[in-house]
Amino acid sequence: MYRLLLAAFLASATLMHAQAKPAVSNMQVNRNANVARAIQVDPVVVLQRQVAQLQAQVKELRRQLDLVAKDANAARNNIPKCSADLRESSSPGGTRECQPYLCDAVGGSCLMSCATSSDCTPGTNCNMEIGRCER
Repeated sequence: MYRLLLAAFLASATLMHAQAKPAVSNMQVNRNANVARAIQVDPVVVLQRQVAQLQAQVKELRRQLDLVAKDANAARNNIPKCSADLRESSSPGGTRECQPYLCDAVGGSCLMSCATSSDCTPGTNCNMEIGRCER
């Protein structure tokens, strides 16, 4: 009889243990789900911070680009320019006649010597030996 009671007790204990295991597993699953939710929130927060940092960098780069553009415009305004007929060069300092030479369309300033008569104003020719426009 003692053996029969012992066998029944062991059988019920085994059955109770088997039933208790899924409850522990369910708690573990719930805990893992909570951890997974917490992990899902963290990347979003991290990405939001990164976006904010990138937006700040873009704002700073735009500010720097505006400064460079202003400097470029100021420099462009200081470059001498030739008149349409290439007889004058103008700059922020004033306008200058280039006679007997023409204005260099590329550089915007008056030529200082000639290589051919096309570097001279009409009515003058290039003395190629000395590189001067003469009448």
